[in-house]
Amino acid sequence: MNNISKSKRQNNRHAFPVRIMDILFSFISILAMAPVMLIAAIAIKLSYPGPAIISYNRMGRNGKPFKEYMFRTMRKEHMCDQSFFYTEDALSSNQSTPGVGRLLKKLSLDKLPALFNVLAGDMSFVGRSYILDRHNLKGLSKEIQNALFSLKPGIISLWTISGDRFKFIPERQILHDIRYLNERSFMYDLGILLRKVVVTFGKTATDNTNSSTV
Repeated sequence: MNNISKSKRQNNRHAFPVRIMDILFSFISILAMAPVMLIAAIAIKLSYPGPAIISYNRMGRNGKPFKEYMFRTMRKEHMCDQSFFYTEDALSSNQSTPGVGRLLKKLSLDKLPALFNVLAGDMSFVGRSYILDRHNLKGLSKEIQNALFSLKPGIISLWTISGDRFKFIPERQILHDIRYLNERSFMYDLGILLRKVVVTFGKTATDNTNSSTV
């Protein structure tokens, strides 16, 4: 109970500097990554039919619905199964995720269109996990539910830098979100951003090393 009350006070102090960071980082990132986004969109269109950018319904801050945009990394027949979308099978399956899609997911470039969600204020660079909804929170108190929904979903969350990120286990994601709720601060967010860089490019470097030794 004390942690939840503390988190509400943190939320007020946390919101303004994080929003400034989100606006600056998303605007600069959109400008810097525009060529990459254009190349990714063209590569997707050339690789398989259908739209290059898709959207999924998400629950935002205070339960407000919005559409999150991302590059399509899967074939049409697998797009409706969101639970499959977040699994390791989706990353490794040649049938569901063509080469371009696997590369985008491995480098976390499939989330680049969500920068526009951050700029619009629907999301944050760092926040709670984005699959969270009321159905997943049935075992939690109303106070904890409301506290979690006072946070914006993030492009990056504690879940996305954890070993659970390719496992569709809502209970584990909620535990990561509660930890973030209790510990978040401006510096904590920066630490998560840095860890995401290490996780993404460290994994890529390891994969490349393993491939060269085979």
